[in-house]
Amino acid sequence: MVINTCLAYPFYVAPVLFPKSRWLGLTPVLVGWAQVVLHGIVIPRKAGAKYGPGVATALLLHLPIGIGYIRAVSHDGSISRADWAKGLGGAVGSAVFGVIVPIRVMRDPNSPYTFTAKQLGRYDV
Repeated sequence: MVINTCLAYPFYVAPVLFPKSRWLGLTPVLVGWAQVVLHGIVIPRKAGAKYGPGVATALLLHLPIGIGYIRAVSHDGSISRADWAKGLGGAVGSAVFGVIVPIRVMRDPNSPYTFTAKQLGRYDV
């Protein structure tokens, strides 16, 4: 919840507030496309499942919205290599500081809110 709300919102709001900075729009586009791979391939393989939670959102929202954003921005002019580089840096930064670091900092092996065996049973964990 913390990652998907508090930490992710700035990456989605920034391009709205600063629409001339194309790299700010590329950051969430690249994060969304990475979610297609992560939720569609990586997570299901690791879990031994056929479906990864979030893959529908990634395929049906992140992918087409990202394509639409790039088409719209390209229509107004080209996206520079610097924009792509900054967007990629922003995407990597958001993954590191918006996902990986918070998960590692906030995880609690003694949490009373663990998944039950029944909840994990279908994933053979």
